[in-house]
Amino acid sequence: MKYVVAAVLASGLLAAVPLAAQEVAPEPTLAQMQARDQFSPPAQELAAWQEFAARVLADPSTSADVAAQTHFGLGVAYYYARQYPQGWDEFAAAQALLAQMDASPPYHARLLAYGSMMLVELNRIDEAQAMAQQAFALAEAGGEAALADLALAHNALGVLAFADNDLVAAETAFCAARDLGMRAQVPDHAMIVNDASSCGAVKYYLERRDTVEAARFARDYASAHLPSDHPKMGNVLNITYAVLVSYGRYGEAVPLIRRHLDLERKLRGDTDEDIYDPLSMLARSLEQLGQYEEAEGIFRAAAAIADNMNTSAQPYIPGIAHTNLARAIARQGRLDEAEREARAGVEQLVRDLEPTNFNIGSGQVQLADHLARLGRSQEALALTDSALPLLEAGLPEGHSEILTARLIRARILSDLGRHDEAVALAAPTAQFFARQLFDVASSETELVSLSQVLPEALGDYLLVALRAGAMDQAAEAAQLRLLSELTLSNARIRAGALARGNGLGSLLDALDAARARTASLAAQMAAAQADEGAQLAQLAANLASAREQAQAAQAQLESEFPEYVALARPQTASLADLQATLGEDDLLVLPLSLPDRAVTIAISHDDVQWGEVPLLAYDLRTLADRVRQSAQAVGLFDTDAAAQLYDALFAPNLRPLLARKQRLLFPASGYLARISPAMLLTTATSSDDLGDAPWLLRDHSVKVLADLGELASGRTSLAGADFLGVGAPTGLPSSLGKGAAMSLPPLPRARDELQALSAALGSAGSLVLSGNDATEERLHALELDRYGVIAFATHGLLGGEVPGLAEPALLLTPSGEQGTAGDGLLTASEIAALHLNADWVILSACETAAGESASAPGYSGLARAFAQAGAHSLMLSHWRVRDDAAAYLSVETLRRAAAGEDRGDALRGAQLAMMADRAMPDAAHPAIWAPFVIVEN
Repeated sequence: MKYVVAAVLASGLLAAVPLAAQEVAPEPTLAQMQARDQFSPPAQELAAWQEFAARVLADPSTSADVAAQTHFGLGVAYYYARQYPQGWDEFAAAQALLAQMDASPPYHARLLAYGSMMLVELNRIDEAQAMAQQAFALAEAGGEAALADLALAHNALGVLAFADNDLVAAETAFCAARDLGMRAQVPDHAMIVNDASSCGAVKYYLERRDTVEAARFARDYASAHLPSDHPKMGNVLNITYAVLVSYGRYGEAVPLIRRHLDLERKLRGDTDEDIYDPLSMLARSLEQLGQYEEAEGIFRAAAAIADNMNTSAQPYIPGIAHTNLARAIARQGRLDEAEREARAGVEQLVRDLEPTNFNIGSGQVQLADHLARLGRSQEALALTDSALPLLEAGLPEGHSEILTARLIRARILSDLGRHDEAVALAAPTAQFFARQLFDVASSETELVSLSQVLPEALGDYLLVALRAGAMDQAAEAAQLRLLSELTLSNARIRAGALARGNGLGSLLDALDAARARTASLAAQMAAAQADEGAQLAQLAANLASAREQAQAAQAQLESEFPEYVALARPQTASLADLQATLGEDDLLVLPLSLPDRAVTIAISHDDVQWGEVPLLAYDLRTLADRVRQSAQAVGLFDTDAAAQLYDALFAPNLRPLLARKQRLLFPASGYLARISPAMLLTTATSSDDLGDAPWLLRDHSVKVLADLGELASGRTSLAGADFLGVGAPTGLPSSLGKGAAMSLPPLPRARDELQALSAALGSAGSLVLSGNDATEERLHALELDRYGVIAFATHGLLGGEVPGLAEPALLLTPSGEQGTAGDGLLTASEIAALHLNADWVILSACETAAGESASAPGYSGLARAFAQAGAHSLMLSHWRVRDDAAAYLSVETLRRAAAGEDRGDALRGAQLAMMADRAMPDAAHPAIWAPFVIVEN
């Protein structure tokens, strides 16, 4: 039909119709005007109501009732256009007409509710309160027929409570408005979405445990009842990405925030106040992703908008906007400038707010942090002592702002030499913080990015404990700061093993399958929201169904095995337990990045030491990025960055202990999580002589530990283990575009590599699926838990790397259509649902140590999926590996491990042998020898 209309227009046929024959659109009636969507673009709605009102109010035959409703409708249009004085004039005119009527009309409660919200914006709070209560009483008297009006009255009460900084009352009011709107005889879908989003937003501010559930409801309801370009979809996007940000999934939040910005800009323009919130959230996400300069620029734009906003309902915004900007400035080392900006923000908060408002405390804590880092500890302590009572009075106990403030205060006490007081304050605060996060992580495993959600303030606990010589607490703090995505997987594996031991394997299988389907659909939903996908409603319904199945499966498992929840929570180990698991040649190296220094704790079986190097977190991250970028391909390697990173990792006082240990164990998180520490240089050297460079690898092997609370030995015998090899796929999935397909290098040695791996293990029970046999169907048909060693020789893809791929995947031979079980993409959620019992999984594929997407934490993608599936140990790559190098390293490492070597030692031996092999082109360059790491679960 659209094509036909376009063809007619193009032919000029419509122009030939005589003017007299064309129909003139009839003037709209009041009922038609009231049926319009009040959330449509404000300028458009206001123009329509102005035109209607000019005609109707000029007509002397217009009744008082119609005139009152016309003034009301025009007032609502002014309200959404933010022209509040003009809007109030219309409401007043409507009120005056109602006063002349014998009885209160059916729309009176709605008029009063909107009038109350208008008065809030005009900062006439007492009048607004009285009008909202009158609206509530009228609507309540209307019974079931007036539920929509009662919902609007609750909305007005919520706006009042939020303006008064009473978040608990606002939560009650907005959530009640949502629920009443659902019960109305004729539900107003857009208003229900509005109230549901507000309910979820306040829960987010209060850090309620049911925030995710509220956000999901708003999103799913909107997807089912509103078009994808409806203005209220911005509210849904807002609460959805707010939850992602609060759970550390910053990379996934960014595209949703950008889409929200696009919607608001189309609706209102580039400088409208509705741009402020998504701008601030975008800046915060970029800040957490380490993109400080861009974050600073966006925070500045947000602050400029905030300075010109009407903030009657949210008077804290301008001051907080400037303290946010100060934080981004401080991260780049400009502390004096940050202090001035934060002080301006606090002064603004004091001017704009009541003295008891907790937002003043929020600003004071940020200013105190900057002052402490400038060495002005007494001034900083006085500010925290002023801020904490405000925060404790205005926020629920256990709120992250309160806990963060206590940890910052503890660090300031430590700065002043009051170490006992500092430890006494920091230790219980950090432990409470961790318990809260672990509870959320164990119930929202598919959502929480644990390595990024843990607050930076836990670094304050670490510093406090180290300065006090409290090494038990320091070890705990370091583990909390370095928890990774794999920690959750290991906790679930531990709980699942005990559940299976109690005969509950089938229940666990059902839970794993439901979680895998939920994870896959959630990734698809996020991608669809980010680019305005057409199947939002169906995806939302499927996702809701999958979550219900997962919740039912978990509830059944918990009823049969109540200990499951406690066992599935992450754990930390005591210092004594850590040391007891270490061999004489082992050194556990915990690298930590604090805002103004690099701290390393080195733990051996009989010693523990720590060192620090003054270095901004921004500079430390930059060094790691420089090393990684220069190792992506053969060329000029950044030897300076590799040497500086070694100096930051091992302060001089740690090097004697380092020299006595041969095996280095690192966590699967922190600033080294996207490179192998083996490629650091112990002294500065020329990039022209990499063959003889003093790599850390020369004297030490390196392994990565998935879970510091569950150290693995890495010495499991591979004798008699059956081998499964999968790879060398034929053809490419149809979902790969031409450009993506061309970017994948050929794998001519993959089949031979799998055969060589089988021979290196020397197992009688060996199976290789390659070429046309390397399909998902063949893989799923196997009893996978019988294979002790499983190897994949293929391409690995990141989530978002190709169109339609919402999560990481391994490339196999396609045998079906896109989105089916045979599409040739073995995704992370499909991998997590496999049942493995492999001692070792070798992923001789590209970037298999990477995160779920390019911006996600390391080891959060395929590594996590295989860990959840039951792989005890993994061999992964940090970047794309040349085919011949991958074959050499994987085969030689397995050959050495099969002969009895520790896996970390085996990889080191293979790397040194390849570097010395003159037949291997560019073997001395880290792009060739350094991509692989061993990860122990």
